[in-house]
Amino acid sequence: MLQTDGPGAEAWVPRPAAPGRARVLLRAGRRALQGGARAEGLALTAAACALDASLFCRPWGLLPHLQAEGRGSLRPRMRARLQSWYQAPRSQVHAHVSALSRKMAMRAYVEDLGLPLPRLYQAAPRLEALDWAALPERVVVKPQNASSCRGVIVAAAGWDHIGRAACGGGLPGYAQALYGRTFETPVPVMAEELLADVQAAEDPALAVPRDFKVFAAGGHAGFVCVHDRNAPDGKRSLATVDREGRRLPHAEKGWPEAEEFTVPPGYGALIAMAEHLSRRLPWLLRLDFYLTPRGPVFGELTSYPNAGGKFTGFARRTLLQMWELWPD
Repeated sequence: MLQTDGPGAEAWVPRPAAPGRARVLLRAGRRALQGGARAEGLALTAAACALDASLFCRPWGLLPHLQAEGRGSLRPRMRARLQSWYQAPRSQVHAHVSALSRKMAMRAYVEDLGLPLPRLYQAAPRLEALDWAALPERVVVKPQNASSCRGVIVAAAGWDHIGRAACGGGLPGYAQALYGRTFETPVPVMAEELLADVQAAEDPALAVPRDFKVFAAGGHAGFVCVHDRNAPDGKRSLATVDREGRRLPHAEKGWPEAEEFTVPPGYGALIAMAEHLSRRLPWLLRLDFYLTPRGPVFGELTSYPNAGGKFTGFARRTLLQMWELWPD
């Protein structure tokens, strides 16, 4: 059962449930898809999902049709999106969304929507320009424009929790060496607040806050991957849950599946924020949040999650289904 107490709980808007009617609509949608009535089938399926959000993660009978059309593989479709959104944008809308991959532009956009962000300590054109003496001991240093975890340092107590290495000789020297190995030329950087996990007091091992990665489209949260990086190899566990916080099949390869997962306080408010953002950016995106003692805090968004790879069959199918309802 979804816990609606805790920080930001007043923002949670439960979705009306009509599971019986929703399943009738889903069955009708499947029959329409099987009969070749694609538009009708998708309209019925969308109506079913609006009544019961758990149906986003059920099979719709759509995947065989996508495979027959050569559109049933996630990775090449993500690569095509990268080309059409970032390398040669086909529209002003796509150019606008791709610009949000630059973290300072992303911060400005999210701030305008009123969503909370980690405190920004500094932004600089290159690593050497940071005022290291003014930074706290707990800090996140990262490139402004790089993808994935390249160049990201999550520093606390002399340890980089992303690089899984001691910051020997001090953080400035460690960062300089890392960036020298990672980037051919200097890159603009930023230093942000290292947040605390909402349940860190209960679980002291949560030195790094968990990532709540919400896969959303059209104002709807499909499923959430909760990454816990607090292990020597940076992969303590992964829990996959739906909008209501109920467990789903494992979504990402290479991560140990969490044996247990309790929906933390503030999860409902996090989903509400994700859907608020998704209504304004309705394409299939991954929206990353943290849950902290002060409530949900936005991390970043990506239109190219995992480069379309490392997903399990369940996650690939669900993402392709959502993408079909809200195409680019």
